[in-house]
Amino acid sequence: MFKQFVIALLILSVTGCGKHFTREGMNDISNHFENARDQLEQKAQAGEITWVQAERKIRDIDKQIKSKLDATGARHTWKYDSDDDEYYAYCIALAERLDSHQTTFSQFDAARKQRLNQINARRQSINNQEELIENSRPRQRNCVTEKVFDRYETKCY
Repeated sequence: MFKQFVIALLILSVTGCGKHFTREGMNDISNHFENARDQLEQKAQAGEITWVQAERKIRDIDKQIKSKLDATGARHTWKYDSDDDEYYAYCIALAERLDSHQTTFSQFDAARKQRLNQINARRQSINNQEELIENSRPRQRNCVTEKVFDRYETKCY
């Protein structure tokens, strides 16, 4: 499964249209990631692997996608940053509790969705603050001062 995923990613990177990936190409990569994640979660639910193993593999695939896309030198929209590290660390900690039967799957699933929503809300708040700061900065203006008869007039654009 993972080898097929990497091969598909490499094929997409070759067809990434030179300087950037198309929206369709990014959607294909995202779909491959979603399928890999679903398969790993199904294996964990079936008891073939632990939930900790599943969460770690999902995190690793996400990181590998980002690094492989970065290595192509093409622009892309795949994100993996400290928010993702936080989310996956939380999911792995929850998975340890699930594997040791200290929590139910429903609690596990609800908690990780709640954390994702918290992270997204925080990110949106930060983006909104950055936008407000940017909009509150004085804009550079071009001013021209001209002598009109016996006085000077300044016009700014």
